[in-house]
Amino acid sequence: MKISDMQPSDRRLLDSFIAMSRAVGTRPDCIQAGGGNTSVKFGDIMAVKCSGCQLKDMKEDFGYVCLPYERIRDIFARSDRGPGSESDTSRQVNDSIIQFEDLAAKRPSVEAGFHAMLGNAVIHSHAVYANILNCIEGGESIINDIMSRNSVPCLVLPFINPGAELTFAIMDAKNSMGDKFPQVIFLKNHGLVVWADTVEEAIALNSRVLDILGRELTLPDYPSVSLKELPDGKFASGSELIASMLADGTLSVKRINETPLYPDQLVYLNPNLADGTKLSFDKTAVYDCAYDAAYSLEETLLAYAYLLHVVDKNGYQLSLMPQSGIQFILGWDAEKYRRQMIR
Repeated sequence: MKISDMQPSDRRLLDSFIAMSRAVGTRPDCIQAGGGNTSVKFGDIMAVKCSGCQLKDMKEDFGYVCLPYERIRDIFARSDRGPGSESDTSRQVNDSIIQFEDLAAKRPSVEAGFHAMLGNAVIHSHAVYANILNCIEGGESIINDIMSRNSVPCLVLPFINPGAELTFAIMDAKNSMGDKFPQVIFLKNHGLVVWADTVEEAIALNSRVLDILGRELTLPDYPSVSLKELPDGKFASGSELIASMLADGTLSVKRINETPLYPDQLVYLNPNLADGTKLSFDKTAVYDCAYDAAYSLEETLLAYAYLLHVVDKNGYQLSLMPQSGIQFILGWDAEKYRRQMIR
């Protein structure tokens, strides 16, 4: 079976899914490195981003896998939710991949479960504007107030371990709320989920939510990602924000280590700062790795720095990841796999 042999209508949906993924993936205020994921459903198939792959790199033969979404729903509905449910559901989801000869075989996103529960088109981002509120004390009430004033129904979930536990939480909320289940979900210390009936509606809803947050919070323009190649082959950050925060001490190795805010920080920033092999600080951030890896790390560091800058400027109090969540991320095989994708 080949992707190229799909029905024209399915191919068009798949093409729009790839375009949506690339568009979201090229926004560093939404997606950093291999974070975030997208999906689309057509017929009895769900195309969902691969774990660790970058959304901006998705194309017809790379960056996503196809799953039978009704079977994925059933896997989680039948789970006993016991201690082994994470590994058990992950194994069953991986075993359900629909193989295509012309599609590179990869692991599905660890969030494939909740994608299966939602509508036809889903965008899960690590949007910085959303994470500002997801990572401060009192953020939930601010989110609810802003979204209510702008007539956007939403759900705010506490930090829940990604993977099976988050899928169970979203599945339970959807079942209990019925028709009132909203199309916008804020995930504390994690990110944002939007879903809609069509790809176009999902893109529009994602943009609308971020535009509302930017306007309501009067956020400064998001900085561009910039790298400078050094004579020794390393790369240096070209960000004025990162340089100024390193200079005044509001960004430092110590603060990053003592301020765990969300999974991507633990996956990409902290381990590379700890050993100093890929990322170190001088007057700016210096990356000792290939350009693509340096760019991914710069995206991730810039998102973290911008969040801290806005929090400090507005006098918000940070709300850190729970210790149980930190230990889960650090010990999770799926996150070790994502980390290895940055080389």
